[in-house]
Amino acid sequence: SSGINAEYGLEDCKSYKFSSLCTSLSPKCDFSSLFLNIDGNASNFDYFSTQLQLQAMDFSIIALAETNTNKEESALYHIENYSHFYGDKYPDKLKGTGVCLYVHDSFNATINEQLCTVTKNLESIFVTVNKDNQKINVGVLYRPPSGD
Repeated sequence: SSGINAEYGLEDCKSYKFSSLCTSLSPKCDFSSLFLNIDGNASNFDYFSTQLQLQAMDFSIIALAETNTNKEESALYHIENYSHFYGDKYPDKLKGTGVCLYVHDSFNATINEQLCTVTKNLESIFVTVNKDNQKINVGVLYRPPSGD
């Protein structure tokens, strides 16, 4: 069974309020990730960052979509103990664009340009994470609602 119900979507998908997410997860995970459509760093990053600090665990990877932030502005959005990787925004689009990854400092990561793209239909950014000589490609893909 694929776990996908054609009529309703993912059968096993669970929804959590951000404030209770980490209490639902084991703080002993070796690798964890969080994805959020932030709907604009300028208006929502401070709240997100504050909520993140209140959590009982550090995520290995944090992926954000709709940052509306380009690489040049990325230094404004720092998360302590994380390196950040921002993709390019779609040209001349002010809202509903931009993806990024934050990688915890306990990991070494490098951008994987071969897997990164920005088109009107898809935005992606990928990094290769290396820890203890183990490599894994981690990324975020975002398809804007107006995309095909």
